Amino acid sequence: MAYPQEYSKIRAMYNGSAAYELAVEPEWLEQEEQQSDLAPRPQKAVQTSYGLSAFAIVGYLAVAVVMIFVLMTYVQYTAAAAEAVEYRQRIETLSEEQRKLTIVYEQTFDLNEVEVYARTVLGMDDPREAQLGVVSLNAADKAVVYGQDSEGSVFLAGIAAVLEYFG
Repeated sequence: MAYPQEYSKIRAMYNGSAAYELAVEPEWLEQEEQQSDLAPRPQKAVQTSYGLSAFAIVGYLAVAVVMIFVLMTYVQYTAAAAEAVEYRQRIETLSEEQRKLTIVYEQTFDLNEVEVYARTVLGMDDPREAQLGVVSLNAADKAVVYGQDSEGSVFLAGIAAVLEYFG
């Protein structure tokens, strides 16, 4: 915008001091204000543009990745829970089968039949009074070999047991 010559004269009068310059308003400035009141200037339409910053894009991607991880974890949790239910059912089934097999096993060994078999087939009998004996030892919490006369016979019995094991 070009200033009129009067403005240059006023400026020269006050030596370029801003304080004096503001005190005196030139006439052409007043004229511009009057013209602006009469005819309003057309205003430009404000264009608003919505841009995405790099941080916003990174943030949205991070949120999307976290959501995917949460969903995958939920799927894994659901699969693990279903597998746990299957294992519980399997344990219940196996426990019931164990009870049935224990009953069958206990029924296979009838002690009366074993005793009859031992007496008749194997020729076993109840022990007689002469075969029974009471052993009382003075040593507490120790293993004592009863009926051995010398240490040599114990040593020979040990060697015989080793030879019998490997023979």
